[in-house]
Amino acid sequence: MAVILAIAVAGFGSAYRYYLAADDKPANSESEAPKSHAVSVVLANIETRKFSETVQIQGSLKAKNYALVSPRVGGVLEKIYVREGDDVVAGKTPLFQTDNIVLEKIVEIARQNLTVALSSVLEKEANMRVTETDLKKAESDYKRYQKLIEQKTVSEDAFESIQANFEKQKAAFKHRQTEVNLELEKKKKAESDLAIAEKNLKDSLVLAPINGKVSRRMAEPGEMGAPGVPVIRIDDTMELEASGFLPGKYYERINLNAIKVQIGADGQWWDVYPVIYKSPTIDPTLRTFEIKCSVKGDNRRIVPGALVEMRVFLNEKEAMGVPIRAIQQRNSTSNVFIAEGNIAKMIKVETGLETDGWVEIAGGDLPADARIVVQGGFLLNEGKAILPQKGEE
Repeated sequence: MAVILAIAVAGFGSAYRYYLAADDKPANSESEAPKSHAVSVVLANIETRKFSETVQIQGSLKAKNYALVSPRVGGVLEKIYVREGDDVVAGKTPLFQTDNIVLEKIVEIARQNLTVALSSVLEKEANMRVTETDLKKAESDYKRYQKLIEQKTVSEDAFESIQANFEKQKAAFKHRQTEVNLELEKKKKAESDLAIAEKNLKDSLVLAPINGKVSRRMAEPGEMGAPGVPVIRIDDTMELEASGFLPGKYYERINLNAIKVQIGADGQWWDVYPVIYKSPTIDPTLRTFEIKCSVKGDNRRIVPGALVEMRVFLNEKEAMGVPIRAIQQRNSTSNVFIAEGNIAKMIKVETGLETDGWVEIAGGDLPADARIVVQGGFLLNEGKAILPQKGEE
């Protein structure tokens, strides 16, 4: 059986070599082409198309703005008003309330202290005014006795007594002024204490600092809250960033706002966005660097945490191109067959960028108006007879 199969293969090979030898004889004209050996082909036109050099990577969507919200004052978390997934509005939506009973008492005490301080100020001012009256009387007596002593109508002892009383009243008035100033300072302190107590009471109710959605709730009512320990995380789900990592060899080719990135997922491309961020260094371990694009969220597919495809356009240009299937590799060169009448002519070309099944013709003598072979080219040689057929061009 093996012998019979070998004889059959050898016979087929001889017949195929005879077929190629007959077809490799160049025809002198279209009429001389042996139609019985013509190769059926499909022809197409050369087109000017947009070609792109791209790199495709995977990335993820992150919220550009987020907030980890913690209590401003420590205490028991009395109420938590939101749950994960709730929408919040900056400055309006209450998030949680720390225990405010103690804070309310502190405010009440501070107000009482301020009232006492005000009363004390009024008392000291009244005492100062009484002392001021005594001082004026003593000063008047002193000036009158000065004239009398000059006229020698009063004794030295009487004058010294009046003078001593005047000095005593001056000292008393100065003391009363000091008491008033001290009480005024106590009043200021009481006002500050009240302001702080009122602010702490107000801060016990925490409002949302940004617009967005609650992405995490990290505590429950009854637990202790403390400044710096987050209770709620809020993510702005509309202002996002697409983040991905490129090989370091592309670092110098990424120019901010000039390089575009097409972003999508699940086989669908959403839109094209400019690169707004490039990491300042290349990671020395992974030899990669990060790029980011601003993306608008939609709360459906385009949400924080989503895995996305990122097609980075490194170079874009318009050029003459042909379908990739039209390129034939012969003797380590790229070639295209064109139709000259019903005869195939092979033209060596230089290829460039490839995009969407088309390849750029970067060099060669390919006429712009030539009809190229896009199907059946692998059976052709220079001068081979062709028989154009209708097909998908």
